[in-house]
Amino acid sequence: MKVVVLGAGNVAYSLCHVLLQHQIEIVQIYSRTLLSAHALRDFLGQEIPCVNDLKKVVSDADLYIYALKDDCLQGVISQIVTNEQAWHIHTSGGVGWEVFEGKKNYGILYPFQTFSKAKPLTDWCEIPLFVVTNAEKVDDSHFLVRLARSLSSQVLVVQPEELDKLHIAGVFANNFTNYMYCCAKQVLASTSIPFPVLIPLIQQTAQKIQTLSPQEAQTGPAKRNDKTVIEKELNILQSTDKTLTDIYRLLSEGIVRNG
Repeated sequence: MKVVVLGAGNVAYSLCHVLLQHQIEIVQIYSRTLLSAHALRDFLGQEIPCVNDLKKVVSDADLYIYALKDDCLQGVISQIVTNEQAWHIHTSGGVGWEVFEGKKNYGILYPFQTFSKAKPLTDWCEIPLFVVTNAEKVDDSHFLVRLARSLSSQVLVVQPEELDKLHIAGVFANNFTNYMYCCAKQVLASTSIPFPVLIPLIQQTAQKIQTLSPQEAQTGPAKRNDKTVIEKELNILQSTDKTLTDIYRLLSEGIVRNG
């Protein structure tokens, strides 16, 4: 199978590495800038042709994987000319399949994980891969299912509306959680206490929900509805940062309502 990868960002780094691990041939890398495409090629250690012109994307590959920013997908996909039998898939959980208008074979292969160039994930065996396709019947013989199962042991076929909610859940569980670490670091910035002291707490919190429900694992002043502590900490924050104050108040109210 010959694959063209469009994109040289966080997902592309891990995805390309895993494709090569499974003896899947990458025949071309496209990126808006050749510098980014060459950086990905160098990371992979393969002599893969790179282009930054959509008109130079080869038309005879079997699979085109669009690992691009969400707002770039439709514009790029609409300009790619291929043979009719080629498959077109993107890796986003936040964009539907309407971006494939005009293509015959298409779908979504969404890896439910957080990716960073600085720390590429080179083993996808345990990463949940979600497949969305317009096929009426999806079984083990379906192209996207076979591809997904060649990369991961956890493959789930879902409906588009389910993927939308999964993506929102991921934003809460990962993106917003990581922003909370940013907030915590900001609070400690005016003290002599280093951020790494929070790491054991963060790790224990993540470990607890492997055996407890999130509600059972919840602790803290809002869980106890300790209004004295909550008001004290709101007053401390109010004198330094209004945004952090608003976030603290809103999250505390949510935890109290959640019981």
